[in-house]
Amino acid sequence: MNYFLVMHNHPPITIHEEDRQSYYEALEAWDTAQDLDALRSFLISQTVKTWSRQIARAEKRAHP
Repeated sequence: MNYFLVMHNHPPITIHEEDRQSYYEALEAWDTAQDLDALRSFLISQTVKTWSRQIARAEKRAHP
């Protein structure tokens, strides 16, 4: 997935360790019922979380 995103000029998404079970559940929702909403929502939340953490790290480095 991240390869595809990067090749199309999008930032990669990190699936955070603490959210891995939710990721598996979202994948299972697609696999069993072709419900893409769960995966879409999960990936959106992970994108927000990834960028929030990246911004916080950058701010910490800029203002030690």
